[in-house]
Amino acid sequence: MNNFRKSFVWGTLFITLLFLSTMRAKESSRPLITPNPKEMSFGSQTVEIKDCLHISSIGNDYGFLHNLTQIYDSIFFKNQNSGFGSSCSNNLLLEVKNSFVMMPAGFNPKDQSYKLEVMSNGNIHIEAQYQVGVLRAMDSLAQILDHSNGKTVIPHVPLEISDEPRYGYIGLLLDISRNYYPMETLKTIINGMRMSKVNVLHLHLTDDDSFPIDLPSFPGMVKHTALSPEEVYTVKDIHEIISYANQNGVKVIPEFDIPGHTRSIGDDPSFSHLMTCLNRISKWQMPDGTRIKGGPSGGVLNPTLEETYDFVDKVINDLRKIFSSSDFVHLGGDEVNTNACWVLDEKIGQWMQENEFANGNELFAYFQQKVGTLAKESGVRTAHWVYQNNWDLKWDEGSVLQYWGDSQYIPKFQETYPDHQHILSVHELFYFDCGLGNRYGVDLCNPYQTWARIKMFEPTDYYSPDSDQLLGGEGAMWSELNTAHNVFNKIWPRLGVISSIFWSGKVEKPFKWGDIVEELVSYRDYLKANGVEANQVTSRYCEANPHKVFDAWDSEDFESIEYLFA
Repeated sequence: MNNFRKSFVWGTLFITLLFLSTMRAKESSRPLITPNPKEMSFGSQTVEIKDCLHISSIGNDYGFLHNLTQIYDSIFFKNQNSGFGSSCSNNLLLEVKNSFVMMPAGFNPKDQSYKLEVMSNGNIHIEAQYQVGVLRAMDSLAQILDHSNGKTVIPHVPLEISDEPRYGYIGLLLDISRNYYPMETLKTIINGMRMSKVNVLHLHLTDDDSFPIDLPSFPGMVKHTALSPEEVYTVKDIHEIISYANQNGVKVIPEFDIPGHTRSIGDDPSFSHLMTCLNRISKWQMPDGTRIKGGPSGGVLNPTLEETYDFVDKVINDLRKIFSSSDFVHLGGDEVNTNACWVLDEKIGQWMQENEFANGNELFAYFQQKVGTLAKESGVRTAHWVYQNNWDLKWDEGSVLQYWGDSQYIPKFQETYPDHQHILSVHELFYFDCGLGNRYGVDLCNPYQTWARIKMFEPTDYYSPDSDQLLGGEGAMWSELNTAHNVFNKIWPRLGVISSIFWSGKVEKPFKWGDIVEELVSYRDYLKANGVEANQVTSRYCEANPHKVFDAWDSEDFESIEYLFA
């Protein structure tokens, strides 16, 4: 190697090392907690938990205390021979008003409220209405712990936080019909939800692709309707997930999407007669113009058969028993081609004439009225999807409506359904699969929804801050192209941004993007350090230098260099 090459190699290496040295994480001058707490004050001291941390409680049950140590032992204490114990230098005192209840029914924001105090001597005090508030406090504290040099150090002491979400429903929809997720994957997702202060797991149980739930009323049906014999969830599996979610402060809501998105039911010969449009040809076109058959095709339940309602009634009752702690059962209701699958069907069309139904929407209303009655008789509150092309549809009284249309039509959604409570899942921001292509390799609801675009959404631009009509919001992880591995990078850290929107107060503009990126990177690192994979926020250099990159120019400074951009 000649001298020039040697100089070039060593010079390149020196520049690379210099570049990497600038990318070390910088200690923040403030606690970085996502979502931002409602109220927080902090000091400049640091306190080390030297040996262990003793938990004492006023009125808490021992089962909850055991659960608490199981969750947080490895989070609080890393690379050292310490943990939670009995004879310790530092104490954690819990005061929980409803000490034997994880979380009550409903979505009152105050149910998750907490007060956290870290004193100068390293003792910690948590107050909460329910056990779930303790979890929220523990994750806030865990996010700021410094584990460098094998120690557990609490910075920014003395620290006081008083916190609660501004909306009581912060959710994640997970589609377990289009892809099967192993139990451990589901539990890791729940871990990430707890760390993100997301309190609702909405399971989209069934769709055209599969019906993977082995329900008691239909033994053996999953032999026909699951993706494979191994990709089935038993009642025991579901109970295990519900129990694990509850231990982590997460409610589980089941969805049985009807009358559309039900083709998989027809895979069972015993129920194929309940379907219309079964295996109907779809028009899909590849990028080169080739028209393909597509699949799976859509399927819609036949609303004119009493057997259909017998089937639906049994499913609703099975879900009511299995998900006994759920606040409602989601019954879908979107994307039903009433014209092609009902009106143009010879037998259904004749039935409509005989019963004086003028169009598909009237028949849809008939279906919903009958299903609503079944749900009411079973003591089940329902929820439904609403999109911007079906404003004329009526829904059962007291049902929750989840809007997945464009944000620009939210006012129309409010105007049309003033007597229902709402959940927002605006697809151009909260659909995590958008911009990643569909199952055929062509575009799907472009563009990709970046964390920065999601951050721009503000609920009070549409709903009064004092209104109880809006329950909250939900990110949607549809699963056509997911695996048990890539699902995490699609969900996180964007779910944390949605959580921040519905938990924290309104962010005043102009946004302080340097602060936002600094917080988001710290949150992402917290997830990854505790077993939840998450995507990059930005490039490594920008993550290490968020204020240098993302802070706004002062107007005078920008004017002085504006010529550089001419």
